Amino acid sequence: MSSKRLYDTLLKEAEAAESEGEWREAANKHLQAVAKAPSVWIPHRWQAFLNYSNMWQQHSLKMTTAEWKILKKIAKKQEEPVLFRCKALYLRGFIQLKAGEMEDAAMYFRRALHTMKEVTPSENMKKINLTMGGTQVLLSARDQLFATLKPMIDEHLDFLEHPQNVDAAVLHSVPQVGGQPDPSIVKRLTVGGSECDACHKSRTDVEDILQRCSRCKRAYYCSTACQQRQWSAGHHAACFTPDEIQPDDYLVLKGLQRRPELNGKVVQIQHPAKDGRWAVSIRGQSKTLSIAPRNLVHIRPAM
Repeated sequence: MSSKRLYDTLLKEAEAAESEGEWREAANKHLQAVAKAPSVWIPHRWQAFLNYSNMWQQHSLKMTTAEWKILKKIAKKQEEPVLFRCKALYLRGFIQLKAGEMEDAAMYFRRALHTMKEVTPSENMKKINLTMGGTQVLLSARDQLFATLKPMIDEHLDFLEHPQNVDAAVLHSVPQVGGQPDPSIVKRLTVGGSECDACHKSRTDVEDILQRCSRCKRAYYCSTACQQRQWSAGHHAACFTPDEIQPDDYLVLKGLQRRPELNGKVVQIQHPAKDGRWAVSIRGQSKTLSIAPRNLVHIRPAM
């Protein structure tokens, strides 16, 4: 079967599955069509990518390993249009966001914004046929990239990077200072990367993506010089590996199945418990909880 015939077959199979309400099958066929397309700008390829994205988000589909690999390949392949690469990065970020992996989500969103800088004038002029509300419309790739995709990414990053967006229930679990949640801890609940942790230069002022500490993956720097300066200034004492936990540390609960209402709340490590678990305390509760290490996530380091 020729690549064009395979592409057309996948699109028809996706449409048939969609008409039957088989969203998992339809989404898979749409993404397979994107991956198997004989050319990057073949008609209906962007529509298929949008259909996949919409189905995944609207129907809470579970991401498969194969789909994750396809998105990774699209995001990294230089032959792909910037529009497709950015959409793949956005989806990878959205997947991480839904999984509670805030730092990784922000990383993918920032990579998408950085990749947008590579768009060429010829790609900006590309016209794409889309079906919207049952009507065929002709839109530019530039509009899809900067008027549709970029605002969604900016909105997610704005939410992740700013302390005022921390959930009220989570704030209630933060230790108090003067009757208010400790601002030093609240700031550490947001993701890093909006500015250099040493010189405080914003990510919009840096031509490249801020470098992330390879050990804790929670500290960000605009240069090696800033990273070395911050290490000497105190990051060496505050840095930790993801699985390194000590008494008195503040961490966040994640992935609890029996007590999902506690996910996201700040806890303080008290002491080791049985079976490799940790006894933790939550503000306002008299009893400690026994929590497995996999359900504990570090907040950003103090330095």
